[in-house]
Amino acid sequence: MISEWLNTTFAMFDGRLFEFYHSLAIWGGSVLTPIMNIISAFGKSGIFPIVLSVVLLLFKKTRKIGLCSLFAIGVNALFVNGIIKPLVARERPYTHSPYEKWWQFVGSPTESDKAFPSGHVAVFTACMYAIFWASKNKKLSWLVIIPTILMGISRNYLIVHYATDVIVGYVLGVIFSVVGYYLGKFVYGIIEKNKHKKACSFMLGADILDLFKKEKKMKVAVLIANGSEEIEALTPVDVIRRTGIDCDLISVNEKVVTCSHNVLVTADKRIEEADLSMYDALVIPGGMPGATNIATCVKAVEGIRGAIENGKVVASICASPAVVLADNGLTEGYKATCYPATQFIQSLGENYTGADVEIDRNLITANGPKSALKFSLAICEALNVTPKF
Repeated sequence: MISEWLNTTFAMFDGRLFEFYHSLAIWGGSVLTPIMNIISAFGKSGIFPIVLSVVLLLFKKTRKIGLCSLFAIGVNALFVNGIIKPLVARERPYTHSPYEKWWQFVGSPTESDKAFPSGHVAVFTACMYAIFWASKNKKLSWLVIIPTILMGISRNYLIVHYATDVIVGYVLGVIFSVVGYYLGKFVYGIIEKNKHKKACSFMLGADILDLFKKEKKMKVAVLIANGSEEIEALTPVDVIRRTGIDCDLISVNEKVVTCSHNVLVTADKRIEEADLSMYDALVIPGGMPGATNIATCVKAVEGIRGAIENGKVVASICASPAVVLADNGLTEGYKATCYPATQFIQSLGENYTGADVEIDRNLITANGPKSALKFSLAICEALNVTPKF
């Protein structure tokens, strides 16, 4: 049997380490034993690693890390608890003399499963190393190795595992952490590729901290440029402000822009002064060359991209669904409409519907000036507000 081979082959190695830990217990057991029991309790049934992983899942910035950690824990449980422990069937060291007396000396409780490998060490190592692999800050993430070392020491000190149980637990934990990291990375990548879908958008954008934030007044930004269509830019501003929501006109050119019919419009701010991520919705009027001017503004396009990825309302009308969105790869997976010019329809491709106003999840598009009011009302509906006329 494997367990007999382990007990015979590593008897001296395991025994010498137990002697060392027993001497520590004699010397400082009044302090060390309670500490070791506390450390060991953190690995009981993998509860702490699981809770830690779930907590990481609750925050947008650490969700990928939590996912990798959970996969590592799952793979570890499958192989260590489901296959290796029953297969090897190594009895606990406290079932043999003289370890039984040393175990009684530290007052450690009995364990319900087999000894090889250490499940506490394996699950802790799988969790902590998966966090290490998935973390961007490797300088600080090295600290996660410390708990795995302490867990191994505590299990030997309490005479519930042989040293070989702990060492193999470390090795398997590292292996399963790598497997968990790549599985988590793969699944997270699938979610990112499908971020246009409502469920995936929620999984990427939701954050537990949002529940504790004070409710803030919604804000909408209407982008404008030289050559923008006046009725498509100003109708949304008028209608949205009638709801009580703050609505800023943000210019990608000068603060005073000349619209497509030579109407001068003064923006509230220039895009260099604005943080588009602070707005709950972005509106993009059409008109040429206004749409082109917005499409070639890097900060504007990145702001629109961020809004779409985070599930915020993005509304685009006339030429802009094609020129600003489609030509920058922002309509993938969305149905959309636009001004019915051949080149614009070609930009949208199979996503083009030809509707006056098209609403697909967080993206609202419209076909031109004649639909400006209907377009503006659709934005209000998406924001769950009603204008007062």
